[in-house]
Amino acid sequence: MHRPKRRSSIRPISALLATGALTVLAAEGLGCSSSDLEPSAARSTPIEAGADRTGSAPAVPAVAPEKMVFEGPGEKLEKAVAGWKIATAPRTFGPDNLYDLIDGGAEIYVQFGFVKMVTAEYRDSGAPGVSVTVEVYDMGTPKGAFGRAARFLEGRRDPSGAGNRLPGAFADRGMMGDGDLVVWQDRYLVHLTLLDENPQAMPEGIAAAGAAHLPRIAEATLARIGGETAPPAALARFPSEGRVRRSETWQPGRLLDIEGLGAGYTVRYADGASAWLAFATEELPSPEAAEKAWKAVKSTLADGRRMAINVAGKRIVGIVQDGDTPLPDALVERLTDALREAFAAQ
Repeated sequence: MHRPKRRSSIRPISALLATGALTVLAAEGLGCSSSDLEPSAARSTPIEAGADRTGSAPAVPAVAPEKMVFEGPGEKLEKAVAGWKIATAPRTFGPDNLYDLIDGGAEIYVQFGFVKMVTAEYRDSGAPGVSVTVEVYDMGTPKGAFGRAARFLEGRRDPSGAGNRLPGAFADRGMMGDGDLVVWQDRYLVHLTLLDENPQAMPEGIAAAGAAHLPRIAEATLARIGGETAPPAALARFPSEGRVRRSETWQPGRLLDIEGLGAGYTVRYADGASAWLAFATEELPSPEAAEKAWKAVKSTLADGRRMAINVAGKRIVGIVQDGDTPLPDALVERLTDALREAFAAQ
C-alpha cells in the first residue's frame, strides 16, 4: 500500500465534519474545510489543522515482526498490542528528511528539538482494511516533547477538554480526535492515526474504532517509554486564579514573537470578557542580565496590545492582552504584581 505524505500546517486545531470526512479535535471559532476522501478509503484527518494529504511515499514492505530490528525510537514500539501487530517494517526519519513524511510541517518539530522518529503500521486480522499508524518522535528533551504537543492546542479558546476521551493516566498530556491521538511522555511525542480503507467506512465507525483501539495502543507505547510525565516545573509558578486548563506552552525561542525575548512559557487566563497571556522567559545568567534584556525589549517594543513587562529574579515576566477587550489598569497591576512575586524567588 502506498501511504501519502502528510502535509501539516501550524494553525491551531480546528473542527472538521463533512460528507465522507472525519471529525478531529474541535477548536472554537476556527473553521477548516476538508478535501474529498479517496473513493475507496475513509481516512482520519491529522490533528494538524488543514492537513492536506498529497503526494505518495515509497511502498512499505511487509515484514514479520519477529525479524524486525528495533533501535532508537523504534525501541519504544510494541510488536503486538491487543490483537494489533506491526505489519510493515518500521521506517525512521531525521531532521534532514522528515519533510518526506510531513510536507510543510517538519520545521516545527526541528524547532522544538527533534532528533529522530520511527513510524510503523499495525493491523488486526479481525479488522480487515483497517490499520493504525504509530509515529514516535524523539524530541530530545521532555520540555521539547511537551512544547510540541502543546502547540497542537495553541490558540484554542478552551483547550481544557482536549484529553477527556483518554485514560486518566495520560489525559492531561494528550488529545484525541476521531481516529487520531497525540500524547507526549518524557522526551517523546506519540502520534497515532487510524485508517479505514473499506468502501463502506463511515465517520461514525471510524470514531468508534478510534475510541476502542487507539488509547490501548498508546497506553502500551507509553509503558515502554516510561520516564518523565510532569510538565516543566516553571509552569507551577504561574498563578492559579483564572488559569485556563491545558493552555500552558513552552516556546523554544522569541517568546510570543516579541523581539528580544528568548525561550519561555505562556499560560492563558480569563476573567469574564477579559483574557490575557502571562509569560516568563527561561532564566538568564543573572539578575543583571535579565535587567539588561528587559530594558532592551522595552526600548524596541511596538506591540499594539495592552501589556506589562517586568524583571523577576533572572527572568523577564509579564502579561499581554489576549483578545479585543481592554484590560483595566487595576487588573493589570494586580496581575503583574502576582506574577513578579511568583518568579522573584529563585
